[in-house]
Amino acid sequence: FDISLLYKLKKGNREAFNSVFVTIIPDNGYTASIVEQKAAEDIVQDVFLYVWENREKLYVSDGFHSYLFQSAYTRSLDISKKNLLD
Repeated sequence: FDISLLYKLKKGNREAFNSVFVTIIPDNGYTASIVEQKAAEDIVQDVFLYVWENREKLYVSDGFHSYLFQSAYTRSLDISKKNLLD
């Protein structure tokens, strides 16, 4: 994972954002193992929308990749729990 992309993303570079998105998406299949495919896609989009909207506050580190996965995982669990209660 190229951390320099995060610095560019933080400054509003859309190409860097797209590169991060394209790099991370294929690795995020475990989200679909928790919730339905459509919900998993929505979760990933929500996570990246949050990143884009809050890019100026972004903490750039080697752990960013893990942050994205944890965010998607947590949101997946929230939806899964909600579906069980409905």
